[in-house]
Amino acid sequence: MFAHWLSTAWRSLAANPLFSLITIVSLSIGCCGALLVGANIKQHLSFERWVPAADRIFVITRDADEKATFFGAPEIVHPESTVPAPMREAVEKQLPDVEMAARVFRGASLLPPDPSIPTGQPLPGEPPRTPPPGSVYVDPKFFDMFGLDFIEGSAAGLSEPNQIVITETAAKRVFGEVSALGQTTEGANKRLLRVVGVIRDLPLTTHLRFEALSGIRTLEQIEAVNNARPNTIPRSLNDWSTGPGGSVATTYISARAGIDAKIFAASLKHVVQTMADERMTQKGPPSPDNFKYNYDVVPLLGIHLGAPERIPFAGRGDPALLLALGAAALALLGVSAFNYVTLSLARSLRRRREVAVRKVLGAGRGALVRHYLAESSLVTAISLVIGFALAELLHPWFARIIGQPDNLFDLFDPVFLAGSLIVFALLALAVGAYPAFYLSATRPRTALGEGGAASPGRMSQLVTGGLMGLQISAATGLLIIAMTMAAQASFIEHRPMGFETKDRYEIFAPCFFPPETPPEELARMRARCQSGMRNVLSDMRDVSRPAYFEGPLMGGGSLLGSFGRSASGEKLGDSMRVLVDLDFMQTMGAKLLAGRLFDNASAYDRALIDYNMAMRARSKSTVRVNDSGQMSVSSRVDPLAGPPPQPPARVPVIISRSMLPLLGANTPERAIGQQIFSLGSETPLEIIGVVEDWQQRPLRFEPYPIIFVPRGGERPVIEIPKASAESVQSRLTQAWRDYLGNPNATVSFTPLSQTLEGAYRADYLLMSTVSAFALVSIIVAGMGVYGLSAFEMRRRVREIGIRKALGASPYAVAALVIGRALVFAAIAGLIAWPIGLWIADQWLSSFVYRTDLGWAVLPAASFIVVAFVALAVSLSAARAAAIRPSPALRV
Repeated sequence: MFAHWLSTAWRSLAANPLFSLITIVSLSIGCCGALLVGANIKQHLSFERWVPAADRIFVITRDADEKATFFGAPEIVHPESTVPAPMREAVEKQLPDVEMAARVFRGASLLPPDPSIPTGQPLPGEPPRTPPPGSVYVDPKFFDMFGLDFIEGSAAGLSEPNQIVITETAAKRVFGEVSALGQTTEGANKRLLRVVGVIRDLPLTTHLRFEALSGIRTLEQIEAVNNARPNTIPRSLNDWSTGPGGSVATTYISARAGIDAKIFAASLKHVVQTMADERMTQKGPPSPDNFKYNYDVVPLLGIHLGAPERIPFAGRGDPALLLALGAAALALLGVSAFNYVTLSLARSLRRRREVAVRKVLGAGRGALVRHYLAESSLVTAISLVIGFALAELLHPWFARIIGQPDNLFDLFDPVFLAGSLIVFALLALAVGAYPAFYLSATRPRTALGEGGAASPGRMSQLVTGGLMGLQISAATGLLIIAMTMAAQASFIEHRPMGFETKDRYEIFAPCFFPPETPPEELARMRARCQSGMRNVLSDMRDVSRPAYFEGPLMGGGSLLGSFGRSASGEKLGDSMRVLVDLDFMQTMGAKLLAGRLFDNASAYDRALIDYNMAMRARSKSTVRVNDSGQMSVSSRVDPLAGPPPQPPARVPVIISRSMLPLLGANTPERAIGQQIFSLGSETPLEIIGVVEDWQQRPLRFEPYPIIFVPRGGERPVIEIPKASAESVQSRLTQAWRDYLGNPNATVSFTPLSQTLEGAYRADYLLMSTVSAFALVSIIVAGMGVYGLSAFEMRRRVREIGIRKALGASPYAVAALVIGRALVFAAIAGLIAWPIGLWIADQWLSSFVYRTDLGWAVLPAASFIVVAFVALAVSLSAARAAAIRPSPALRV
């Protein structure tokens, strides 16, 4: 019986190609969008769910207390995923409900680097590079907690040092097709490592990233070797310090089965905070290494989509983007489904006689309903297959549009496939139910007496018009939101930032030396490296005005200090401190509002820089090298040096505009000549210039007040044309290698324009996504309008023939057809205005600086949608205008 229904439905679709084409194409587009978005959302919701008992695992995090100070100034510290290494053991002892606890210590890669993965900073114009997976040192319980699947070997061998467990992909990369178990490889730090196990690659839906794991014994051996070196900083796994003296680890705690997760998390947080406070109290008052921390507990399942102020892990998902994707996909699928319902109702007028004949021949209402539901199921099934094929073809492009990895779209996931089939079965029932029940209610006598002059009933007109209005309203609303986002994106792109980013590049030239280099030689090389970039840049003729700075140039930072009218007086406010050389403001194109910029020829402006250079000459460096060859240097005054130089009596500074309200100055000119003090410092800062605000942070926030201090710096910024950036980088790298005598030295360029672009990445992605869905929704709605108008013209052939027989011109007939559609579309668009404007305004309210587009976007969006509707209807209107009266009157 069901096969008979399907064959009948297929013949019906084949007999109505226009209806079939429009409904299948529109539903296929809706299914494609829903599948793409659904697969992406499902992957985001699946993070960490592969872990056994994931709902009972928690991560301990920390950040600085808002009232904590760092050498007397408030310190900005972002959440960290690492806590003191002894925390794990202490928690296990004090909290009986703990089932397991495991630590993860991050470290340099233990395996040889993968030559296929580019390292370092990207070249100018290249997208950001994803760092390769590194290596970690773990407790034995880590394997049990996360249920890692061993292909060969086990974690038992990690009880000895220099033993590693590697992933399946890493094993194939390093050892090829040969079994990796028992093989030995030389790690990146020249350490011989033996493979004792191979595990399956972790799922993509996890925050864990590593290719090799080793045990705590290996880490202890590395620390012992480092601690045995002269001039190295002692490190201990038993030290509660979070600074250079102690080791920190990401610590996972698992609760026992049957324990209430919320109660356990609260108890764990209390225990951790109490222990940390006790340890900090024992270490004395706040210092650079031990100021007060706040501790938090984050569920493992809450890492990926949790609140950013609580989640310290990189690569998190964006709930706002996923919500917008879901809403846009539902809107598109709804528009596509409405097409089927409206066109089915319009087509039903031509099928009433068919239904009447079936009823006269004995067909019951239930059989008719099942028949027409089979037709909607067939249309939905065909659309689903086409939509799935389109989704599989387009998902790499869609991934680029929303800025997510291609592997976050698993259309063949069994759970997702099962859910999709259920959803689309319900969709088939939803789109076919009303047309099926409407047709099955047809009375045979009435339908057989209508002939071809059937008119839609009032309920049918209301449903058809309402659904078509919803289509147009949804498309108009999406377009309003998309146009508002595009206007804000343009506003962001062209708004003056207070400085120039075009053709400005920050140079990063690290100084890494072999671990076997003697400390005395390292000190000499360190001094040469420190001043070397200035010497190298001075020889680059096509690099004009290189400048140097220290501190948070863009994106904020931790140099936030308090200032007042005196060193110990009342606080006026907080400001960012950026240390610069005397050419920095000119190189960055700072916009001067009052006063003057720093002058290289001024002894007054150079006083603090000269003082620091003299103090540096009196200092003696102590070099510390870790096992990976990375170096740190501390300085102390040489006891054989002469008397110290006198510090400057005053320091000239330049402030940004946002400092003016804190100083009580209503104009930039009133701030010139004022003196302020950093709280705790006796040296006055004299304001010699005021520049426009530097928008260091996204436009969602007010800019920081900034004080530019002429103290010099080591981070170079250069101005070069973009076209020659790659050439300059190549020549500068070679010059840097020749200068250091190190063929492995690297130099990378970071365009300043990319720094803030990253902060708006989510906004650009959201704009692109909504715009794409708005465009597709307009196209689908236009297809529905065209199909409905085509069916309407078939029903009104006799009416149009009478009008033309009475003298109506073809243009008048076309204008009548188009005019009704335009009025309907305009009214439907007006309904979308308040909703679209409210959503757009809510989105813009998160920006401190926003476009003033306002109401102007509403008529523009409606005009675009109405124009598209007019284009769709004009195709049917042209056919109506060409109708000849005599044949039409015989219909």
